[in-house]
Amino acid sequence: MQVIQNTIDKKVTRWYALRTKSRCESKAYMELKSRGIESFLPLHLQLKQWSDRLKWVQEPLIRSYIFVKISEKQFDHARFTPHISGFVRFGLLPEAIPSEQIEALQYMISECYPMEVLDKLPEPGEEVEIIFGSMNGIRGKMIKSKGKSKVLIRIDSVDNAILVDLPAHTIRKVKSVLV
Repeated sequence: MQVIQNTIDKKVTRWYALRTKSRCESKAYMELKSRGIESFLPLHLQLKQWSDRLKWVQEPLIRSYIFVKISEKQFDHARFTPHISGFVRFGLLPEAIPSEQIEALQYMISECYPMEVLDKLPEPGEEVEIIFGSMNGIRGKMIKSKGKSKVLIRIDSVDNAILVDLPAHTIRKVKSVLV
């Protein structure tokens, strides 16, 4: 029975994260596509400053990562693609990513929500702004983080303080403006 289960699992496709070589996300994406591998490279528009002009450019949302939907039989085919460094692993095997997470990321990108990846969550007491959903644009103070998936912020803009429990990807730190 175990042998049958292993053969079935090798045909099931799941999402996995691959690390790319530095600044090679687009090249790796094109190479994977040319090999017939379903790939997803989340991009977002970012305003860049050059010495003589400002320009909107598409940049990878998550630097040095690309997502592929493959079966176990395709691991080597994806891994040995040019510009790929390897799979993201937790233990010996590559870690599958739930389809719902990839679909949510694809939806947010298709809806053109402004996004940035936080390497580090804001500290308690720092001002944050909600950037997603019906509360978009509302500012508050970071109270605490509950891991990397949830944050608790206080919103004082109404008559009373409201504590809101939100996913971490829906907020961003408000950059202080010096006068």
